[in-house]
Amino acid sequence: MIAARGVARLRRLAPTRSAIVVSAFLLLVFVLSYLAAFFIRGELLIQAAAARQITLTIWWVACTKLAVFYAAGFCHRSLHRARFSDLNLLLRTTTLAMHVVAAVNFFAAAAPGWIPIPRSVLLLDWLGTIFM
Repeated sequence: MIAARGVARLRRLAPTRSAIVVSAFLLLVFVLSYLAAFFIRGELLIQAAAARQITLTIWWVACTKLAVFYAAGFCHRSLHRARFSDLNLLLRTTTLAMHVVAAVNFFAAAAPGWIPIPRSVLLLDWLGTIFM
């Protein structure tokens, strides 16, 4: 019985054409939200010191958030009519994704060559993801 539920869940998460389109759109939103967080943190301009940090971290942050959103089933929902359950899912999924990114950022800070993401950028990115 448990194996049957697992197979059914995997079938629901199988990529469809609309899920791929929604995933591409979400990836664009995540990248723009991350850039906007650095833009707002730098007082409406991207500082030269932050440019290296952005280029090294933007893709793993966006892909991690996309993986969390996809696993939560956000890419397989109809977004024609937003309901309160959709907003609740958005808030919970965004919070979970930011916790995953913050945990990776915290535990990888001891690695040599790692450039940590400032906490203010994580918070602004969280807000930007919700409001975009």
